[in-house]
Amino acid sequence: MGALNGESLQAALRLARWQVQRVAQRVLRTWGTGPVLLAVAAMLPLLSGIALFALSGKASAARAELAAARRAPADTRAGLPLDETETLARFYAQLPVPDALPGIIEDLIRLGGEQRVSLSVGEYRVQSDALSKAASYRIRFPVTGDAAAIQRFMLEALNRYPTLALEALSMRRENIGSTRVEANIQFNLLFARGAEGAR
Repeated sequence: MGALNGESLQAALRLARWQVQRVAQRVLRTWGTGPVLLAVAAMLPLLSGIALFALSGKASAARAELAAARRAPADTRAGLPLDETETLARFYAQLPVPDALPGIIEDLIRLGGEQRVSLSVGEYRVQSDALSKAASYRIRFPVTGDAAAIQRFMLEALNRYPTLALEALSMRRENIGSTRVEANIQFNLLFARGAEGAR
């Protein structure tokens, strides 16, 4: 037997209510309130059966919908590519190539100057994992300047290079009233492997 849809369920409930009212009015006229209560009690199993039948139909429809959603390709469900390797390939394609690293360092130094932050000669170290197609380029800059300017420099650098991460930051100032800060900023830039010789 097919599941009840919303309209047929409402029609069945209206019919059951009408039947209960009709029987209740007839019994009330003939025998009084006691038998009316008995008639209502007798109709309760019928009403609960209709409700359970409707709920089981809704549950079946929900199960069918869920099964259809599971069979649908991943890209139609969540806007994701069908193949996870495609997602990974897109990620690796966004990484800077090894030849771009010196230009990125120069750009970071120029960016520091634009923000009126004095960057000393930095330290650079490549770290790679043989199992990964990506490597990391650790960049440590000793900097001096206004605390707000240093913060602007870091935020601008992180916004400009999506694969750049702030790994460590230490700051100190001469006294509590000084706005000039000495800081050590350590960035970690993820890049495509193959630059182990780049320094």
